[in-house]
Amino acid sequence: MIQVFCTAPTISSSGKYYLFPLLEPFLQPAAIATDVAKTVNPQWKKHYTITADAATANVFILPMDIAWYLHTGQRQVVEEFIATAKQWQKPCWIFSGGDYGISWPDQYVQILRLSGTRSGNKGNQFVMPPFMPDPLCLAAERDIKLLDLPSKPTVGFCGQANGSQLARLKDYVRAAVKWIKQLQGNYLYDLQPFTSTTYQRYQVLQTLQQEQLVNANFLLFDQYKGGASSEEQQVQSRLRYYQNISNNAYTLCIRGAGNFSVRFYDCLASGRIPVLIDTDSMLPLENLIDWNAHILKVPAHKMTEAARLLIAFHQPFSLDQWQQLQLTNRHLWQEKLTYDGFFAHFHLLPPNQSFAHLYS
Repeated sequence: MIQVFCTAPTISSSGKYYLFPLLEPFLQPAAIATDVAKTVNPQWKKHYTITADAATANVFILPMDIAWYLHTGQRQVVEEFIATAKQWQKPCWIFSGGDYGISWPDQYVQILRLSGTRSGNKGNQFVMPPFMPDPLCLAAERDIKLLDLPSKPTVGFCGQANGSQLARLKDYVRAAVKWIKQLQGNYLYDLQPFTSTTYQRYQVLQTLQQEQLVNANFLLFDQYKGGASSEEQQVQSRLRYYQNISNNAYTLCIRGAGNFSVRFYDCLASGRIPVLIDTDSMLPLENLIDWNAHILKVPAHKMTEAARLLIAFHQPFSLDQWQQLQLTNRHLWQEKLTYDGFFAHFHLLPPNQSFAHLYS
């Protein structure tokens, strides 16, 4: 059992979004505990418990998102917490949420985040999945629909992709503004590549659509969620999105504003196969999951060859292997990429080899 030490968090009706995710069921009042999946019989409680005794703790966890402290002028609170962890010679975990995340300069701390880059990781950053609703529950289905093996790979995509040069220019301007703000000391988050991700998506999708040996089933929109604004429009947008994933064996998954793809996890949850454009991406639990056995990973510098690589990936499958992979991907999401599943395994990933004995 891992003993977790943390200071009292600051929680309000909106503050729940800033809690370190592992701590939510322990610290979040019932009045704002809206996600039943995080409070009913969590597996990971077999592995973690809260302690008020720093001496007996195995790990220190900063209770709020690092951005919350920095935005509220409490950098010193963070530094003092880390210093205390060092004094007790305990690992220190911090959480950086949102699309971009923040790389804390002290490599003593272990950062849990949604996005990041492999080349920028100094060994102290770990990716967690976004915890989304089960698409089968939204579709009122109990099991995934197993697809037959098609002679040609069928790839889907439903989302924002824009081939407009004007939209591309606007994305470059927005990126430039962030770079200038950071040079002025007014931007806290990690900088992203100077590019247009919606235009990048459009380019890859066009490559796939033009390949005669690939069946492309794309629903492209100029705006996020097709510009859905009303509740009814958003419900229809979600259904259209999940149906596109379910109806296609493969789904193109490429980064958005941050260097990760929610679509990637929705695809696995649906028992489908992500075609991930690898933009120097980190994936969850990389020492526990053989990701190459579950997905097709296309290096970013070969994204124009995505169709050729998809065809080569698809050809060797037998029907049994094909349907088994669909079941395996669904099982992977259930066992390791849901809220309970991820934190039930995160303790098996030693953040620092010198503290490995604490996680046995």
